[in-house]
Amino acid sequence: MEQFARPLRATLPPLVKASIPDSGPLILTQANPLDFWSQFVTALEQGQSIAVLNPEWPREWLDQLRDTASNFDTGYNPVFLIPTSGSSGLPKFCIHNPDTIQAAAESFNNHAATKNIRHNINVLPQYHVGGMIPIFRSASSGGKTHFADYRDVVTIKDTPFALEEASLSLVPTQLRRMLGDSSLCGILQSMGMVLIGGAACGEDLLLEARKRGIRLAPCYGSTETAALVTLLDPDAFLDGAFGVGKPLPGASISLAEDARVLVSSEANCLGYWPAGPKFNRDPLLTNDIGKLDSSGSLHILGRADRVIITGGEKVIPEVVEAAAQASGFVQDVYCFGSPDPNWGMQVELKFTSIRKGPGLEARLEAWLKDWIPPYAVPKSIVQVETILTNDMGKRIQSSDS
Repeated sequence: MEQFARPLRATLPPLVKASIPDSGPLILTQANPLDFWSQFVTALEQGQSIAVLNPEWPREWLDQLRDTASNFDTGYNPVFLIPTSGSSGLPKFCIHNPDTIQAAAESFNNHAATKNIRHNINVLPQYHVGGMIPIFRSASSGGKTHFADYRDVVTIKDTPFALEEASLSLVPTQLRRMLGDSSLCGILQSMGMVLIGGAACGEDLLLEARKRGIRLAPCYGSTETAALVTLLDPDAFLDGAFGVGKPLPGASISLAEDARVLVSSEANCLGYWPAGPKFNRDPLLTNDIGKLDSSGSLHILGRADRVIITGGEKVIPEVVEAAAQASGFVQDVYCFGSPDPNWGMQVELKFTSIRKGPGLEARLEAWLKDWIPPYAVPKSIVQVETILTNDMGKRIQSSDS
């Protein structure tokens, strides 16, 4: 593992040699990036497996997942146990190893090298795959990693490399906030590539980024695929293209009969822990509903596990949300299903708006009736103050407060 760990030390700021147990999987719960990577690299050098946990999870979750990770036994060693989203229940671990992570890093670098990009600025949490993989990309390319707070211009600008030679990964909430601040927007305009993922990115946000000349690269991936599988080239984005682009080198995309995305890649995880039903690694069947356009570029329509069945009709919440965003007065929106004794489920929608006052709900309903089928028009439309998201920008619930 020394050959795998050495490039990590080279790409990261100076790390203190960590003191950690030298047996059993290392359970990582550090929020501070330097503390996280100090222990991560030390464990690698000792040949240990590593399980990553979100330190902000409920204590009950942390206790259960520590036990789960400590009992890891699949025959792969060493491995990285990276948690999937826990927004709808106790997370499980995706099993990765140095080979899958290296494949993911090289896949991105093969494309990024054509743009002269080899460094990264990291503002995402380390315990999420989107915050981990950029470090491996820089290690693989011989570049440097710089940790920053996306809300703080000083921390972002204080880099040991030129911004045009670096990538920055954001979730839509972060992108929106940075575009709204002239100094932060200037940072974005200097970046070589701004990767956007983690949640559906509204068309209004994409258009604003394009208007500002941001070299945005909408992308698609998951914990299972060690982050990116597809990427829309920034030049194509600025020229007016939409979608999440074509597969990166070493990956391929197809669609199942139900339109769910199938991924073939050496970066695909080796399975889940705890092990569940039979796992098929290649191709990997995702829960994302997609379509391929005539150029082979992927467009994500929504999540299969979010589909609402109402009166026997299938409603994709993301399609309803996109239609609401197109109204021009919706700032954020969340469509979901709730039990209904007559229809099985009924479609509901909550939204935020910079405008205040009565009548917006009726205006939005009238707009939606012209954009989507009658069965997809929400039975309940409510304006709220806040729509809550997790730290990767995924909506977890809606709140009136």
